[in-house]
Amino acid sequence: MSKKKILFVSHDASRTGAPLVLLHFLKWLKQNTDIAFVILLKRGGELQSEFEALAPTYIYSFPYQPIIGLKGKIIANWNTYIGIPSYYNKLRRIISQHSIGLIYANSVGNGHILNFLSDLKCPVITHIHELAYGIYANGEENLKYVLKYTNHYIAVSKAVQNNLLASYTIPEINISLVYEFVPNQTTTDITNNKLRSSLGIPEDAFIVGTSGTMDLRKGFDLFITLANIVHQKADKKDIYFIWIGGNLDNGHYEIVKMDAEKTGIKPFIRIPGAQKNPLDFFVMFDVFVLLSREDPFPLVCLENALLQKPIICFENGGGMPELVENDCGFVVPYLDINSIADKILYLKQNPAIKHTLGKNAQEKVSQRYELSICAPQIVDIIKKAGFPY
Repeated sequence: MSKKKILFVSHDASRTGAPLVLLHFLKWLKQNTDIAFVILLKRGGELQSEFEALAPTYIYSFPYQPIIGLKGKIIANWNTYIGIPSYYNKLRRIISQHSIGLIYANSVGNGHILNFLSDLKCPVITHIHELAYGIYANGEENLKYVLKYTNHYIAVSKAVQNNLLASYTIPEINISLVYEFVPNQTTTDITNNKLRSSLGIPEDAFIVGTSGTMDLRKGFDLFITLANIVHQKADKKDIYFIWIGGNLDNGHYEIVKMDAEKTGIKPFIRIPGAQKNPLDFFVMFDVFVLLSREDPFPLVCLENALLQKPIICFENGGGMPELVENDCGFVVPYLDINSIADKILYLKQNPAIKHTLGKNAQEKVSQRYELSICAPQIVDIIKKAGFPY
């Protein structure tokens, strides 16, 4: 009898929170256990090759090739009646040949895949990296399948756990709390001054950093407002603002650029977009500000904490107050940009307090949210879910 394997399912392979957490975990799993696994990506992305280096990796989405004209119509008809059914029949057959003993769905966005794989009739763990809006955005039918097929849930913060308990009829015993985690790697090859120079930022400038996709949930629309208020309150115009992440081919980006120009704050704004090595930028920050309206437990905060950056976030904006508490930064009233501005200026004026808060943040992440601490917790959940290991 062949050895049972775990099928890990990711909604994509983008360089964003949930896929990165899964990638970190799978690297650890391969290095520290003899658990066999395969990977199914709903869509590809920048991290696809790194997943492929760990285990057999398959893509769920049909590889459409947009072709216009008569030829395109012929191909579209062929895909509808032959190509697509053939693709998914083959994919189902290949996966079933791997002797799957458990499905691990990494995010709430994989409900349709759980339905597609229901014939495997094995236990399902769903790792929930989303709060109310994130669940809503994935669609009602997707959620129906997640609730139908999932045997056990992993919540990435108490905020996520509480939302699951309050919103759905899930028994508390079926939800485990395992916080998001990062590997304790803070080295960077680019010096602070070299990168500052490339961005046109003076060596003695105070840098406020934030990060995320360029959308409303992440608070990208609040970025220029914050910078403008800080400069209105500041005695000295030596504070710069950097947003890391997101696609520059984005309507929100164009509006934010317009805001920066019209307010006159543009000389102090840097938006370089998504970066392969964001830690190179994070190391420059004096403080990290999370502007998200809703964020379960963002990795960027953990990464900045490991670099001894104090964190400012919103109350009722997700799980980050669970890390920040009263010793790693500040939790301000929801959407209170003036309060964030005041805290930024306070930290600028009190470097010793800034250092203490940053040091506390580093120690807390190292003790609570590091890969080697959290990964074994997930392995225990996998065992208890019925995987024959």
